[in-house]
Amino acid sequence: MLTFIKSFFTSVIDLENLDYQPAEKGFGPLIIKTFYIEVPPSEVSISEAFGKLKKNINKFRPVFVGKIRSADEIKLENGRRMILKLVGPYNGPVEVQNVTDKSFKLVTLDNHPEAGFIEFSIIEGQRNYFKIHSEVRANEIFFYISYHYFKIASLVQDRISIGFIKKFYQYVTGSKAHTSQVCISKKIIRDKKRIQPRLKYLKQ
Repeated sequence: MLTFIKSFFTSVIDLENLDYQPAEKGFGPLIIKTFYIEVPPSEVSISEAFGKLKKNINKFRPVFVGKIRSADEIKLENGRRMILKLVGPYNGPVEVQNVTDKSFKLVTLDNHPEAGFIEFSIIEGQRNYFKIHSEVRANEIFFYISYHYFKIASLVQDRISIGFIKKFYQYVTGSKAHTSQVCISKKIIRDKKRIQPRLKYLKQ
């Protein structure tokens, strides 16, 4: 619950003081998810669209996700820190890393409800794809419960990733993608040692 409160009050002026929050700092199972869609040839290439996304990610965010904010411009460059206004009371502070022409990674910072990263990328060839891949753990007990027991957080996260993919697809093709066109793979890596110590106090 403490992370919930800190997340709510985190602002862009706090970003530079936040430490990295890799998956190793979280607890519970590691959730690995990949969402991707095949993007047919169009007047707008996927590399051009990906360049636009890096210049202004807000243009591609789903309508139900709050505006992504930074102390400076939103252009995605290595080291840029931003706050993603997530569904509900959470703010998601992240740092942009590993920026290339075909991919970039958002690494979670302190006060983010998750610990890990999410990566956006394109694959060009005879068939073109836009992909979102994430590897995260819960950062706090409240988020762990809402994710694994009530499935609320899990459904919200899926909706956000699918929303980004559908917006990208529409930007390239000019037509809307159906959710059934989005391919999804999920893997859960469980480690009881990461869960049990944090859950003991719930039984007291």
